[in-house]
Amino acid sequence: MRHAVSSIAFAVLGFGVALSAIAQDSKEAVAIVEEISPGVKDLQRFDLISDGRAIDLGKDGRVVLGYLKSCWQDSVTGGRVIVEQQKSLVYGGELSRRRVECDAAGLSRMTSEASARGGTSLVAAALPEPDLILHGRSPIVIAARSGTLLIERLDAASALVRIDLSAMRFDLSEKNVALETNGLYRLSHGNSAIVVRVDALAEAGRAPAAGRLVIFR
Repeated sequence: MRHAVSSIAFAVLGFGVALSAIAQDSKEAVAIVEEISPGVKDLQRFDLISDGRAIDLGKDGRVVLGYLKSCWQDSVTGGRVIVEQQKSLVYGGELSRRRVECDAAGLSRMTSEASARGGTSLVAAALPEPDLILHGRSPIVIAARSGTLLIERLDAASALVRIDLSAMRFDLSEKNVALETNGLYRLSHGNSAIVVRVDALAEAGRAPAAGRLVIFR
């Protein structure tokens, strides 16, 4: 009888942990992990995280967080980090913070449930307004599933680019893919499409993540 009660208790505990994980995933993302030390548990590069998340860095661990709502980039070494809506709350660690270029309004729309428009809903005869302004020429693409990413230039003649997204987090700078400044592009994945405008001063290479992030829900 005691064994049966223990089994039920563990089952309830496991169910509660699962519900907690689902609740965390369902929250709106407020930050992206740009860099993370190998020894820090349960996080990897380009993870999207919601407010209230605690990150224990120990003595020498390091994390770089890009905040989507404020365009702050926080670099923290050691201690404990609490992710808030617009910045990090740090206990016992060293914090370095700087402002980077990002489209906070566009990122907010993108992280909402109805962010991406259908891939066949755009009118070819007219140039659409961008959903997002990119401040980096090589997007970071985050998708819920693997598949093919299509990149189509809308405001000038250019070859269609096809990229196999074998992972759900993909940094196009690692494939030497760079969009043209001032260019208007449609990025399509599955049945969704996002139109982006590349800022005239967009940086090449590994620019801050919040400034070049494209999310397919």
